[in-house]
Amino acid sequence: MPQTPIYTIGYGAREIDDFLRTLKANDIHYLLDVRSRPYSSYKPEFSQESLKDFLEKNDIRYLFMGDALGGKLDGEENADFEKIAQKPAYQNGIKRLHKASSQGNRVALMCSKGKPEHSHCTHLIGKTLTEDGIKVLHIDEKDELLSQEDILLRLPPSVQRTSGRDTASHPPDGGRNAPAEDINPFAGTEAANLIPEKNFTTENLNIAKAKVLPPSVRWTSGRDTASHPPDKRRTTVPSPIEGRLGRGEGAIKKILQEKFGYPKFRALQEEIIQNVLKKQDSLAVMPTGSGKSLCYQLPATIFDGLTVVVSPLISLMEDQVLELQEWGIPALYLNSTLTYAEYGRAVGRVQKGEIKLLYGAPETLLRPETIALLENSHVESLVIDEAHCISEWGHDFRPEYRQLNTLRRRLPQATTLALTATATRRVRADIKKTLQITDANEFIGSFDRPNLNLSVSDKVAGMAQTRDFLNQHKKQAGIIYCSTRDNVDNLTEQLKSEGFPVLPYHAGMDDQTRRAHQRRFRYEDNLIIVATIAFGMGINKSNVRFIVHYDLPKNVENYYQQIGRAGRDGLPADCLLLFSYSDVRTIRYFISQNAPELRAGAETRLDALLAFVDALNCRRIPLLDYFGEKYGGGNCKACDNCLDKGQADRSGSELATVKENLTAPALLFVSIQFIRLGLLKRTKPHGSLVITDAGREVLKGKEVWGKIAGSFAKAAKQEKGKYDSVLFEKLRILRGKLASEKNVPPYVIFHDRTLVDMASYFPHTEADLRQIYGVGGRKVAEYGKRFLPVIQAYCRENDIKPLSKQKPRAKKRLSSKTGRQRSEYVWKQFQGGKSIQQIASDMGFRPGTIFRHLQKSHEDGREINVEYLKKSSKLSAKDGQRVIDAFAEHGDGFLSPIFNALNEEISYDEIKLWKMIFELEDSKLKGRG
Repeated sequence: MPQTPIYTIGYGAREIDDFLRTLKANDIHYLLDVRSRPYSSYKPEFSQESLKDFLEKNDIRYLFMGDALGGKLDGEENADFEKIAQKPAYQNGIKRLHKASSQGNRVALMCSKGKPEHSHCTHLIGKTLTEDGIKVLHIDEKDELLSQEDILLRLPPSVQRTSGRDTASHPPDGGRNAPAEDINPFAGTEAANLIPEKNFTTENLNIAKAKVLPPSVRWTSGRDTASHPPDKRRTTVPSPIEGRLGRGEGAIKKILQEKFGYPKFRALQEEIIQNVLKKQDSLAVMPTGSGKSLCYQLPATIFDGLTVVVSPLISLMEDQVLELQEWGIPALYLNSTLTYAEYGRAVGRVQKGEIKLLYGAPETLLRPETIALLENSHVESLVIDEAHCISEWGHDFRPEYRQLNTLRRRLPQATTLALTATATRRVRADIKKTLQITDANEFIGSFDRPNLNLSVSDKVAGMAQTRDFLNQHKKQAGIIYCSTRDNVDNLTEQLKSEGFPVLPYHAGMDDQTRRAHQRRFRYEDNLIIVATIAFGMGINKSNVRFIVHYDLPKNVENYYQQIGRAGRDGLPADCLLLFSYSDVRTIRYFISQNAPELRAGAETRLDALLAFVDALNCRRIPLLDYFGEKYGGGNCKACDNCLDKGQADRSGSELATVKENLTAPALLFVSIQFIRLGLLKRTKPHGSLVITDAGREVLKGKEVWGKIAGSFAKAAKQEKGKYDSVLFEKLRILRGKLASEKNVPPYVIFHDRTLVDMASYFPHTEADLRQIYGVGGRKVAEYGKRFLPVIQAYCRENDIKPLSKQKPRAKKRLSSKTGRQRSEYVWKQFQGGKSIQQIASDMGFRPGTIFRHLQKSHEDGREINVEYLKKSSKLSAKDGQRVIDAFAEHGDGFLSPIFNALNEEISYDEIKLWKMIFELEDSKLKGRG
């Protein structure tokens, strides 16, 4: 009969709250104290009485079993495991553990030693249970789950003890065939009636009867320690695409278009996908909305086996599974929202090999029965989403993420892809160290979201400013963030009274209401959520058109993460922050209440946010600088500072001199500008204002130039794409009707960007529809007959003809050339004086593609004009020389060391360009020598 593992844990250096968190992460129901002496002189909170009260308040039953399973004999100082194993009390205790395991109870044995290799839980109890065929999982000092064999590998063979049992008096079955009436392993104890109502055990889910795979695709549940040492994981195996699809480049682009409906890859997607297909463990840091999911979803359609996705957010995994199913890709999730029957059916489909992608939270995937399921499946890829949760230095550290290495060890054949949208250099280093990922397999995209319009307004009339802003975004979905529950409730009531479709969301509401509001936001098109920071992380809604920060966030990470909810479909979205110095004082007060060692870091993060708020130049400069990226795009045309013609200019043109008789709001606005111009400064900790030396010059009569407050609530404006808004609305209504019929969120049918494309090109046939962004073959077949008649009728009524989305003929002729012919064509154009950007525009390719053709020409021995290459670069001569110096110092084998040496300020595309410049100039010097 299948058995549930017995866990062990020692408190060691753990604090009591950490200890509880670890138990909860592993879903432990019973804690059996097997210490010989149930007290702790240096940690009184782990004494028998204190621990019992604490755990039972947190729904974990505590039992002292040190008399039966303790590691010392009747008060003797030295342990004698052979004698202990002979005692009837010990053998009876082991019998109870057998029954607990067979009944699916989740039991942990507790001792004082933090490291399992130092504990009798390993050398005595673990040895006994393992010989009886019961799996033992030790929670080590780093919160990782390790098998009995893994722990023993930490020790020299001479230290490994035998259990010393007398098998005559203690048969190998451990009492498993005891009388049926003794059904509760804790009979006679206070925990006798506390067996959990619902256990997804290996017996219940029939995992033990899973089809055994042939040797060519079967792996053992543990590591082969001879060929697979404990600290090494196999990360490179032949790519499945090489044998069946040639080199794979054309094949994956065909899948991209036909399956997912995308005409081309976004930045880094293709490189990451190729790395995954080559079975290289990788880390990818890419902003929200940049297409991280495709980096594992597309390979999953190529792999023969299963891709397992770790996601901490239930609503996010549900949305992604719905979207995959719409694309015709079989995907499932395992989580607590499933009924027992649904859970069982899902497991059955995984066992039959019917599923390509399986989503689950780390707690679910780390359960022994789930691990057993995966070990009996052909898992080819393990994806860790929100990978910053691995790092203790991240803003959202989760201990259970650290335990994912246990799953990786049990699935050594699976390649790992770690994904995150926000990770500082320190966090990335921690992730790579934990997952053993090399620098060469790290991919870092730009943190810039060019479709987000960033704006900061000084909060002088918060409600009125918010109302004005919402009036600019009628019939659009958005999120308003507040710092307190009271602000959420008050603002919701005021906006509701003015007719806005708003719903509140915060931790003070009951779970059922919160879930209902979140579901409505996902499934309805035009709702506005007023929320605390508790909302948003699990939202995969692609058409959130605006974010308002009614109150100041605590730091740049929170701000960046929250605006990341907007514009995931790539269309423009507005982000407005209402700034008030009273919020700064409040945040500084709470910082002052922190532990002394935490205050400096919190102050630094707040100051970085204030630098963003106070910026007079492009807002992307301080924002990206915080994440170690240098913004070199000039006027972004998507922030208030870049778009405001009244921006401070020392020439004084188009500006007003500060005058008397200003209104109170305008005077407040001007005083804030004095701070930004350096005429006033804030003092810590309360933000009082003092005059600077520059301010004293103004008092002496020196003029100062600035801008006078106009509207306080306008978001940054960005030129909208040209599309037929009437047709778009008709298509949006049809999409909503279909979504209701299928009971899915509307954006799962089609993103707004897809509807915009339809309202721009007016497709009339299925062939036309295939050219529309986000429309793959499955969606053409399913929805073409519903959308095309609406478009055709509208065009007839308004005398509109369809527009071709095909490339111009010249571009089509070029695309029909062979790769070598295209490289030659690119080389001739470049040597003739055209820039990389010009050639890319002419051919309809990305600049990166053009550069690769130049690289091919360089490898073929063609001469490349170095000066033209330099003109194609966006870097200054000084920064270009920095790149060359870095190559000279670190060599040109890998780009990651160069990227790191340049403090991650220069993009990989520029590094590649300057690498060629370096090679060309170096070869010239050698030629002269």
